[in-house]
Amino acid sequence: MKIPQLPSSALPQYIHFQPITLNGLSPTHLGGSPIDLGISLLYASAEHSPEHPLLRVSPSQILSRSTIEAFSKSDRHLHDVLQATGQLAHTPRGAAMIFLLLRMGTAAGVLAGERDGWCE
Repeated sequence: MKIPQLPSSALPQYIHFQPITLNGLSPTHLGGSPIDLGISLLYASAEHSPEHPLLRVSPSQILSRSTIEAFSKSDRHLHDVLQATGQLAHTPRGAAMIFLLLRMGTAAGVLAGERDGWCE
């Protein structure tokens, strides 16, 4: 199964198109050779408070049991697999593993399913 992988340099563009707000943080590519160290969020000086947190993420970007249940209402394949796996799907960790495996299969073109930010 070949899964296309985005380069870590695509994170700033991904953040731009997702409901993610960075207040005083900037994504910086760390580089590295022979192993790419990925991206870090560097703190650039900005005022932050409870009204202006450093990082604000949409609830749809947080992998939780309630998010997976919401996705399963519109994704028939996810709903069917969650129903078929029984007890495993009733634990947060089990539901997250099933969700991510289905998204990996969709990204690789092996499974039919909804393509979204989780496929990347």
